[in-house]
Amino acid sequence: MERHIKAATQAVSLTRRVGRVFRSRLALTTVLTVVPFIGYGRQAFAACDPTDPSTYICSGDSGRQTITADNATVTTVAGFSVYTDAGSGIVITGDGQLTFIDTNASSIRSTDSAGLAVISTGNDEMSGGVTIETNGNIRGATYGIYTRNYGNGDLSVTADGAVEGENSDGIHARNDGNDLTITAGEGSVISGRDEGIEAFNEGIGELTVTAEGEVAGRNYGLLAVNRGSNLEITVGAQGAIAGGDTGIIADNQGDGDLDVNVYGQVTGEGYSGLYARNEGTNLTITTGVGSVIIGKGLAYREYDEGPGHGIDARNYGEGNLAITVNGRVEGEDGDGIFAGNGNWDSNDGADLTVTTGAQSKVTGSDDGIDAENNGRGKLEITVNGTVIGTRNSGIEAENSDSGTSLKITTNVGSVVEGDDDGIDAEQYGDGDLTIVIYGRVTGSSDYGIDSENYGTGDTRIVIGASGLVEGAGSAIDAYSDDGQDISIINDGLVRNLSGRSDYLAIETDGGETEITNNGNLIGIVNLGIGGESGQFNDDRLDNAGFWNTAGGANLFGGGDDVVTNSGTLLAANDATQVERTRLFGLERSPIPTA
Repeated sequence: MERHIKAATQAVSLTRRVGRVFRSRLALTTVLTVVPFIGYGRQAFAACDPTDPSTYICSGDSGRQTITADNATVTTVAGFSVYTDAGSGIVITGDGQLTFIDTNASSIRSTDSAGLAVISTGNDEMSGGVTIETNGNIRGATYGIYTRNYGNGDLSVTADGAVEGENSDGIHARNDGNDLTITAGEGSVISGRDEGIEAFNEGIGELTVTAEGEVAGRNYGLLAVNRGSNLEITVGAQGAIAGGDTGIIADNQGDGDLDVNVYGQVTGEGYSGLYARNEGTNLTITTGVGSVIIGKGLAYREYDEGPGHGIDARNYGEGNLAITVNGRVEGEDGDGIFAGNGNWDSNDGADLTVTTGAQSKVTGSDDGIDAENNGRGKLEITVNGTVIGTRNSGIEAENSDSGTSLKITTNVGSVVEGDDDGIDAEQYGDGDLTIVIYGRVTGSSDYGIDSENYGTGDTRIVIGASGLVEGAGSAIDAYSDDGQDISIINDGLVRNLSGRSDYLAIETDGGETEITNNGNLIGIVNLGIGGESGQFNDDRLDNAGFWNTAGGANLFGGGDDVVTNSGTLLAANDATQVERTRLFGLERSPIPTA
């Protein structure tokens, strides 16, 4: 229960921080919006000259520039620059579509306010909107670029140069119209004392942010809040986003999908690398081969505020939460991946799936992957790479009674390690609990696999020919709360981490157990001994492979139990010692019981 309270508290805390940022920015927005009309009552065209009522060409060195015209289009020629210590460098306001295009790497500098401010005040004969395209060096004492659209059209910002907001955001964009699009091109450097990029879409359309260059903020590298339809964020292969608190915050309050694609680097120094929150439909996160996402959690360590997850994904929408990782993800003071789907007290969230690729590595100082499904669908985790939990479990999976089936698969070549359990799976849903292992799973201080079934279905654990499961307590510990059947099929290697034949390898309780060993089983077996459940069941072990239990005491409880052997059962492995191997509780068996 503490895990859920903690997770919910962290989510609310972070949402409140976003809310405070939103309100404070709104106040600043109001001030900055008024400035052009109060501070620059007369138009000044010292270097930006009109060629017709709505077209301006900027040239030469100049001071601050103010253009007030409906449907204005402003362009530059080579050699244009602005420097001012009073007001914004360039201010463009008016109704309709406003456009600023600089392809000449112009320098625009204000030591007093924003470097560039473009504000569409509403609709004219054209829908109000803003287009900014620049490869210049824009620097402001407050914002690097500030833009606001009160019209019905689109707001678009493309920055291919250097943009800096010394005391606020590098790029601040807020839209009341349709789509909001921000692109930081390859080679760009966007930085802000608050956020590198801050984007708010209050319109009906999509919010899209693409970073191919460097984006950095003392608070958040990128803060994107959407109240329209879809929210999509892409970090290109050459892109790097860094935040003093969180690298990326993606908050979708709209009615569409939230998609985050990372092919470059994302770093959060204080908290998480990537925080994604969805109230729309589907939440999808994809990382490419070679990508890196790191949540350092330094603030968590110093102030005990929030986690330091690599990826922190929370879906409160109506659709699915799907995470696919093909690169490196690290939570230096939290989970590598935390995935929370749905709420306990509402019917939101459908399926939760987490997939890691063959070249991936997911590491958490707590869990490698922590997946909690409170939605109404399935929970499914597939591992093809490496997953490590340095303090807790490699994989922690919990499927609530709102969900259906729970399935975990680790494929050939994969590695799952936990300081506690390798895999810890809890099923409360309406379906089976299934764990399929073709890679290596290790629980350094407890169980290789710890499965607890409180749901309506059965437990099925399969170890393929290439699979290895090992744990310090036991390789497999399977518990059924309400008599659900337990099936374990081993075609690989199952052993106690010690490698000793007289240490515990498999333990089950609460449900009728059937073990089929076609591979290698090293250690003792305790089946349905009436421990936690207080029940005895009819259990069966069929050995067609190799079972080394020399010197061990195997317990089969008080049910109608049977062991059959058509393979090799090793009862002694040291010819120089007297060894005694025992199988207790076999009511009917071709195996002699000592």
